[in-house]
Amino acid sequence: MAFWRTKKWSYMYRKHNSNIHDAMDVCNMFDSSDESDSSEESDSSGESDSSEESDSADKSKTGYKSKNPRNTNNVEDKKENGNVIQHIYNTGLDHDDWSEAMDTFLVCKINGVHNPKIIRNSENHAEQLLIRHLRKKYKEKKMALKLTVYINNSPCSMCAKALENFLNKNKNVKLTFYVTNMYHIKRNSCFKARHFEHLNSIPKKSHKANSEGLRDLLRHKRCNIKAFNMGVWKELLNTVDVLSKVKTTLIGGYNRIQYANKRSRGYEDDLIKKDLMYLKSYKK
Repeated sequence: MAFWRTKKWSYMYRKHNSNIHDAMDVCNMFDSSDESDSSEESDSSGESDSSEESDSADKSKTGYKSKNPRNTNNVEDKKENGNVIQHIYNTGLDHDDWSEAMDTFLVCKINGVHNPKIIRNSENHAEQLLIRHLRKKYKEKKMALKLTVYINNSPCSMCAKALENFLNKNKNVKLTFYVTNMYHIKRNSCFKARHFEHLNSIPKKSHKANSEGLRDLLRHKRCNIKAFNMGVWKELLNTVDVLSKVKTTLIGGYNRIQYANKRSRGYEDDLIKKDLMYLKSYKK
C-alpha cells in the first residue's frame, strides 16, 4: 500500500495541471530577442546532474505574464491574478495531492514599487526567467535593486546556484524570497510527523542537491528566504490587484483547514519557517 501511495504521489507531482490552463490566458513571458541571453544563463546556472534535469522537467510548463497585475479595472485580469495567488497559497496544503507544486509561479516586486512582474515557468524555470528579465532591463550593474519575490516552490539546486551567481555579480542587489513549499526536499517537520510515504517519494539525489543549493542561498548575506505569514499575504494581496472575494477567502481562511486540505495555510507557513531555520543551521 505504501508503495502504491508513493507511486501515486510521484505521478501526481509530474502530471500536467490542466485546470490552471483553463483558468488563465497563457503566453510567453519573453520574445525571441531574449534567446541571446541563453548562453549567459547557462554559464551562471552551472553544471547540473541527472536529478537536476529531472527537477527541470517537473517544473517546466508554459510561460505566463500578467499584463497589469497592480491597477486593472478588467475583471478577467483580476481573476487571472487571483488564480496565481491562490495557486501559490494552496501549494503543499494537501500532502496527498502535489499537483499544485508542479507549476511554479512567482510575483516579483522591484524596489517596493507596486507594479510587480508575474512569471510562470516555461522551458526555463521561473527564477531563470526572472534573472533574464533583470539582466535585460537593468543593464547598469551599479543600480541598487531591492527584489521581493513571492513564490510557491523554493528554488531547485540549479536555480539556487544561478541566483547566487547573479547576486555575486551584482553587488547592489538585495533579494528576499517568500516560499510556500520547499521543492523536492525532505523536510525536518515531515520526519517529526513521520510522513514516510511522502519522504520516500523524494529521490535522495534530488533532496541532496536541492537542500544543499537552498542552504547555500539561505546563507548568502544579501539573500533572505522566508516563510509567508499573515502580514506577508496581506502585503501580496495589496500588491497584486485581485477580486475582493479572493482577499476575503484567503485571509479569512488563513488559520482554518479548507476543502480537502490536510492543514491550514497558517499552520503550514509556521512549519516552513521552522524547516528553513533548521536547514540554514544544519551542519553535516
